[in-house]
Amino acid sequence: MERIGELTLEELETIVARMIDARLGKGQSIGKRTPEVWDAIRTQVIKPASGVPAPTELLREERTNRYLITSS
Repeated sequence: MERIGELTLEELETIVARMIDARLGKGQSIGKRTPEVWDAIRTQVIKPASGVPAPTELLREERTNRYLITSS
């Protein structure tokens, strides 16, 4: 078997296409999430304690501070 670095682009594309076809043929999902997975993601999101700024608020504050510093 050749090393990946020794393969041509066409050989590499053929290998990848075969792997994708094999997964799709088995009914495996590639990069798709089921509704159950999305529900688990939604319910297991970490929520900050009361009075603690949310991550998005911290990001907005940081962006605002950087903008004010660079525009001065």
